[in-house]
Amino acid sequence: MNNNKLEGPLSRQVGNLTMLAWFDLSNNYLAGVIPHEVGNLPELTDLPLSYNEFSGSIPIGIFNISPLVTIGLTENHISGGNNINGVLPGSISNLSKLTFLELFSNEFTGSIPESLGNLRQLELLNLYGNSFTSGLRFITPLANCCNLKGNVPSEIRNMRNLSTLSQGATQLGHANTINKWSFSNPFPSCLGTVTSLREVYLDSNNFTASIPSSLWNLKDILKLNLSSNFINGSLPREVGNLKAAILLDLSRNNISGNIPSTLGVLQKLIQLSLAHNRIEGSIPDTFGELISLEARSLI
Repeated sequence: MNNNKLEGPLSRQVGNLTMLAWFDLSNNYLAGVIPHEVGNLPELTDLPLSYNEFSGSIPIGIFNISPLVTIGLTENHISGGNNINGVLPGSISNLSKLTFLELFSNEFTGSIPESLGNLRQLELLNLYGNSFTSGLRFITPLANCCNLKGNVPSEIRNMRNLSTLSQGATQLGHANTINKWSFSNPFPSCLGTVTSLREVYLDSNNFTASIPSSLWNLKDILKLNLSSNFINGSLPREVGNLKAAILLDLSRNNISGNIPSTLGVLQKLIQLSLAHNRIEGSIPDTFGELISLEARSLI
């Protein structure tokens, strides 16, 4: 029933559909609160309710539906957290099979529960565009109107299936976001242990220090965007390990030194940007081997 013009509140009678597995009401005009009876659907695996006009909090019972693999509540007016300190409840960790959690552009507030680190099957996590505040202890795609402090914790290494990590501004069309994260910590070395990662967007944060050597272990990564941070140090020869990469954007940092010749072995690269750094020296002759390159910016 998605992509229709359904409007009004969602009936509490939905709780009678106890055999329901897929409940897709996204892209409608549904309003009001999500009835707590949705938590009475024990067979539910997919709950896409994005792009509606729901308000209030997420019914606590939803976090006890063990078969759930998908929750989509993007662009609603969800707020609160069932009176559990006004945040996402820690019971979300009960959803051990969850692979897709998208709560983009709502009004969530308060801290983000550490228990998110127990969702080891998670492949996509998007919390961007909310009003989460203090106590950041987890990977969170946030930017607008936030003043978060803390660092990216080591719990991310538990997410062995995580393929896309997006907590940057550019990939979501917010390249001009004014409020950046108030991270003033070194770039998280734990990311190098999540070998399932294929796309990483960490642009427009305040990461400092150099890129940890462990990051070059992500030999299957396709897209890596670390632009618009305060990353320093030089590029090591190990950047040549990223042989699967099609996008590498390290622009607008404080990277210095020479361009390593090993960049020339990344023959699948389509986009490369090292602009607005402190790189010096000449362009290696090996750049002539970048046969797939369509866009290059080194200045």
